[in-house]
Amino acid sequence: MRDTNRYIAKWNGGEHYQVSSAQGSRYVVNMGTRTCACRSWEITGLPCRHAVAAIRCMSQFGEEHGSPESYADHVYRMERWKQVYSHKVFPINGMSEWSKSQVPTAIIPPAYHKPIGRPKKVRKRSRVELEEGTGAGGSKAGKTMTCGKCKKKGHNRRSCKGQEQTG
Repeated sequence: MRDTNRYIAKWNGGEHYQVSSAQGSRYVVNMGTRTCACRSWEITGLPCRHAVAAIRCMSQFGEEHGSPESYADHVYRMERWKQVYSHKVFPINGMSEWSKSQVPTAIIPPAYHKPIGRPKKVRKRSRVELEEGTGAGGSKAGKTMTCGKCKKKGHNRRSCKGQEQTG
């Protein structure tokens, strides 16, 4: 509540106030719906510092405004707390008197079996590697052969029936 003096509230007509800080930030406070642009008032139910500055501005214009505490949500009022806690809370026995459960209290993790052999690579291959069929250091299975003579794909130098390309 002390730092609300750093805010300047201006009445914008009706129930709206524009609250500005020395740093240049601005917040619109609607006193009718009890909302602020910072959303703190809606979340907590308590007037934020911008709303308190607007309440103080209301008193300068002679409006009946009450205290900032009167703008708090009804859940913070003593009548509501008395209503909530008016019901009986029945006591329970201590833990030593509780009936034993059939569910085991200790949860054992599943057995872990280390796989035999060298661990698999977890590296994800790039799109280029997947299109070519293999990357650097990968297997040649699935990779399309390129002829050393004619530079065409699908066969090798030994099975080439075309002529050798120059340059």
